[in-house]
Amino acid sequence: MQFKIFLTLFFFVTLVLSTRSGYSQMKIDTLKNNMIYVRDTRMDMLINKRAELNKKTFITVEIPNKGYRVQAMSTSDRTKVLDAKAKILSTFPQHRVYLLYQAPYFKLRVGNFVDKESADMLRAELARIFSAGVITIPSDIELTKKEKEDLKIKLTEQAKEGKAPQKKKN
Repeated sequence: MQFKIFLTLFFFVTLVLSTRSGYSQMKIDTLKNNMIYVRDTRMDMLINKRAELNKKTFITVEIPNKGYRVQAMSTSDRTKVLDAKAKILSTFPQHRVYLLYQAPYFKLRVGNFVDKESADMLRAELARIFSAGVITIPSDIELTKKEKEDLKIKLTEQAKEGKAPQKKKN
């Protein structure tokens, strides 16, 4: 009788330990700030996998580039802004179009310009299409890697020639 109880108990303990080690292999670290620290080894695998994915899809957060955009329209009528966006995209496919909502207005902005002169040229073209309210606005702009490199080259050439970019006085 005692042997059957011992055998059943032994079988049960073996079953529990084998399932526990199969699903979660634990590391137990003692003497870590006087605490018992238990961590599943699968968490290490997940952390390492996430680190690899982050390295592959590394996204840099950069300081925004200062520049200009042309605001083609500002209205509370959403359909009018969407029609204007489609018209701009078909007429000027080389420029990015941004639709912003600042309650209660929808604002349609076009382009990423480093200098105001380029933005003003587009503003003049857009003023022919849209009757009123086309203005050039200072904005944070998006630049491609090539545009950033070209801008760095241009700025270094200007610095060599002594034509440093003028800063605006407030």
